[in-house]
Amino acid sequence: MKNLIAILLMATIISVSYLQQTFALGFDMQASRCLPWVVYWIKKESPQAVKRGELYQYRFDSDELLAGNNLVKYAAAIPGDRVRLDGTGVWINEGYWGPMHPVQVERLLGMDKSPFATFVIPNGKVLMLGTLPQTYDGRYAGLVDLNALNGTATPLW
Repeated sequence: MKNLIAILLMATIISVSYLQQTFALGFDMQASRCLPWVVYWIKKESPQAVKRGELYQYRFDSDELLAGNNLVKYAAAIPGDRVRLDGTGVWINEGYWGPMHPVQVERLLGMDKSPFATFVIPNGKVLMLGTLPQTYDGRYAGLVDLNALNGTATPLW
């Protein structure tokens, strides 16, 4: 009986350790969120291939506002995609993604940075975007290195 308890205890410890290393729950408790969900199931592994339209977790280091944090956003544009940021919004391969936020546009203009551009996503980069109007994402912070993606995300609620 002692051996069975010891084996069950070891199996439990190994299983819990594996789960903690492989999966996590992500919480977005911001008042102004970028996506409509609050809780995400995160599989902590770098994706082998990034797919347009999938949710990923990535390490954000683009600016001082959120540097060092893990964020969850859509891989909206991948290498080779054509992106246009203009006064009407964000366009990816001529498809409309969403609007530019007036406050963020004004902030960039106040820093003598143009928020408007047309470009092709280069190899090794991805444009990460949210879907809600107040999102702070790649349309303002720039492209993300593919090697910064450190997990896939599934919204729970």
